[in-house]
Amino acid sequence: DFFAYFLWPFKESRSPKATEAKNLFIPARRFQHDTPMCPITWTSHPLRDESRLKSALLIAIILGVSLAVGFSFESFPFAILTLCVLSASVSRYLLPTHYALDAEGVTISHMGMRKVHLWTHFRRADRHPDGVFLSPFARSHRLDTFRGHFLRADSCADEVYDAVRSFIAEN
Repeated sequence: DFFAYFLWPFKESRSPKATEAKNLFIPARRFQHDTPMCPITWTSHPLRDESRLKSALLIAIILGVSLAVGFSFESFPFAILTLCVLSASVSRYLLPTHYALDAEGVTISHMGMRKVHLWTHFRRADRHPDGVFLSPFARSHRLDTFRGHFLRADSCADEVYDAVRSFIAEN
């Protein structure tokens, strides 16, 4: 199951656990403000969601650059180091990221690390075609890239945006 999920991203059928996790998303529009908010959870895995050509091209570039570095330095350890550094730099694309929205804030889990960002930290939410951008600034600011957080939500971006706006408006 591990190899089928992580090492074969182009396989159409998913494991029952992956299908179960994808169905955990609860649309935000079902909830009223007078009832307690259930957490909204979803998983983003761009390697599976994007086109096969784009994913294969990225993997080919990473492997090609790693091999080129290994041959140019005539060192296998440099090739492995390059492969690790490049893979880590695009880990948000290669590995799944789990998101959860609740009354306290947004929780982002990636590669075993979990970070909770409170709603009091955010002042603005911008809708994008592939997700929602959260910013601590009320208007566009040049530091948005460094202090904001992008919630990648391709299929459920509208529901996530509605929920985020309601949480930010309450705070």
